[in-house]
Amino acid sequence: MNGVLFRISSVIAVVYAVSMLLACSPERHSNHQSSASESPQDYQFVPSADKALMFIGQDSESIADYIKDVPEDNIEGLTLYTQLKAADPEKTLMGVHKTDNWLAGDTNFNESLALVDPHASLAVGLSFDHCNKAESQNSHEQNIVEGKYDKTISHMIKHFKSLAPRKIYLRIGYEFDGPWNCYTPENYKKHFVK
Repeated sequence: MNGVLFRISSVIAVVYAVSMLLACSPERHSNHQSSASESPQDYQFVPSADKALMFIGQDSESIADYIKDVPEDNIEGLTLYTQLKAADPEKTLMGVHKTDNWLAGDTNFNESLALVDPHASLAVGLSFDHCNKAESQNSHEQNIVEGKYDKTISHMIKHFKSLAPRKIYLRIGYEFDGPWNCYTPENYKKHFVK
């Protein structure tokens, strides 16, 4: 029972956090030259002013439990997490193609996405930190800047495009300013630009 309550409270916390972030959405692109046939929805994933999107996450079990326990909710998006930490796509992108667990519950993108409407959005938390002792000598952000992970990035982009018509929100290096992620500020900035 405590595990279910913990997972439900985690989902509620994620929903609250996403709602707060959406409430603070930035101004529409002021430097974008739109054509007469183009609307802001054509180039931004922003809901109309009177709407907020409901996202739930963060692991597959919590998502499944929430959907089972609260079937009346219209889930408009999921939040799932993965990693960009190797040049070979088979050695990273945990949870994207097969189930993985890094101590926060099992994550399987395909299983979780199968539970919601095909148009539900996906927010992907993309980690490339190097806090683990085994990775302490590697700077994933520097490897990305140097092009060492380009094959994996191309694979990831191709995969996310294949999920259309889903909208994908890519949270690059989420919580970048938290010391628990061990990002190097200068390398992080270069990575983000790449």
